[in-house]
Amino acid sequence: MSCCAISKRSIGQPFPKSDPRTILVDTALPQTLGNEVGKVFSYKLTSVEREDGKLVQHGCGPNFQGGRITLCTCMRYHRTWPSIDKGTWIAGFSGNPENELFYVMKIGAISDNFAELWTSGLLPDVKAKSACKDIFGDAYVPRSLKTAGDPHDPRSYEEPIKNHKHHEQPDDHEWHKDIRYWTQDKNRKCNRTMKPRLHKLLIGEPGKSFVWEHPKYRHKGKHPRMKFTSLTSFISHLVPL
Repeated sequence: MSCCAISKRSIGQPFPKSDPRTILVDTALPQTLGNEVGKVFSYKLTSVEREDGKLVQHGCGPNFQGGRITLCTCMRYHRTWPSIDKGTWIAGFSGNPENELFYVMKIGAISDNFAELWTSGLLPDVKAKSACKDIFGDAYVPRSLKTAGDPHDPRSYEEPIKNHKHHEQPDDHEWHKDIRYWTQDKNRKCNRTMKPRLHKLLIGEPGKSFVWEHPKYRHKGKHPRMKFTSLTSFISHLVPL
């Protein structure tokens, strides 16, 4: 598969139209959400900023193009955790002091690598997430769908588009880390050496995926950065704006 430059957006990742069958945008959380089960992993996004009263995603993870929210490029270490699994909820808050809720999704499906992601049929429009076509893309394109080679080897994939968020400089191989197994950072403070781990590619469940350009909720206390909580507790800590 070949890559071509068709996107030169530099402002921020565009928001989709709200659709209850796929991704709901700027809507209130339904009361029926309280009937859902599963834990919530919440974290802050340094790539999200408030601009002119709106939240703008300057990064590629999460990506909310093509009818699904996906988290395939950022939070690599956290996506290796066994607790991050189908049925877990992921919630991302803005990096500003207001702790505004930017997105929340229930993990509906998981893929082990990008070659599998392209052929799995889990995404209705995987090309909309192509890192070859969009600087915010979070799906790396296999050089061959039939012979992807090692699915965790960056050489099995086309190079991302120029100015891609994880490939902004010629010597920057951040995108390679998105493809390889997660490996322990030499500078990471840890009491033990951890073996390379598979970091899962997360796909939001349609109809249970929400994102806000105009924030409607914030966390009422000190944000539980990178913490798990029950869904009921999570909802109880949200304050409408």
